[in-house]
Amino acid sequence: MQASRAVLWISLLGFAAFGLAFTLFPAQMAALVQVELPTDTARTDFVATYGGLELGVAAFLWVCTRRDERLHLGLVASALVLAGLGITRFAGILVSQQTEPVEFVFLGIEIVGVVLSYWALRRPQPSV
Repeated sequence: MQASRAVLWISLLGFAAFGLAFTLFPAQMAALVQVELPTDTARTDFVATYGGLELGVAAFLWVCTRRDERLHLGLVASALVLAGLGITRFAGILVSQQTEPVEFVFLGIEIVGVVLSYWALRRPQPSV
């Protein structure tokens, strides 16, 4: 359980960090991935989509860390969200003419997160 909880906390903190970064520094984060935010509406949608969604996932994972019987669910959710991000990012990289290095950094983070979550899910759990 300790390893599962630790992996879930790592994932939770990653989602929270990215969510806060996209929420508090939308212009800088948008520039990092070459997204323009020409209007207040665009900025609001960017913050809600990239900040709010990540913070919501972090909150869900936090709820999952609070009870042993929810750890499995949290790890599955973390793995699936990160896999969804990673698979679509990888597809985007494949069809792109030119990809900035930051996309490979994000892809690496997503792959590591999926592997860690899967590893924690495969560990034998003690009998209750």
